[in-house]
Amino acid sequence: MNQDIYAEWLVKRKTPGYVYLEIPLIVLACLIGLMLALTTSWGIIVTALVFVGSYFLMRTFKVEYEYVFVTNELDIDKIMNQSKRKRMHRLEISNMELVAPWDGHDLDTYKNNQNYKKVDVSSGIATNKRYGIAYSESGNNTLFIFEPNEHILEVMRRCAPRKVIQ
Repeated sequence: MNQDIYAEWLVKRKTPGYVYLEIPLIVLACLIGLMLALTTSWGIIVTALVFVGSYFLMRTFKVEYEYVFVTNELDIDKIMNQSKRKRMHRLEISNMELVAPWDGHDLDTYKNNQNYKKVDVSSGIATNKRYGIAYSESGNNTLFIFEPNEHILEVMRRCAPRKVIQ
């Protein structure tokens, strides 16, 4: 594979603050379910539902985003709990209007436009260097917030030099 047209980067999402409130609630719900299982006949069903729900909820706490740029396409994948991968978006560079630093003024017209839906696929850490992608495809306007490394930006700039601002 040609290294000039391929780049990838993995970004771990910061654990949201609400997770630290949900974990004690999950433990409390499991304990209540166990108490119900010991005292009532329908408590076993409740306990099973609580444990299954807790398992699936806990899997969503650890999230990573992977950006893969291959031949004029940027794929953004969501990886939950380092095991389940889901392709979130496939962005073609021909539909990108602008790729620029999030803190700069180049994206101000897109940030203030109500027609653009904002999708955050970054780590959520404010001190990290974030970029925005103004993307328009078949009438759907989206503003993506992501954290690429220098190699992804360089490859994107080679493919579309007028659309990528570093």
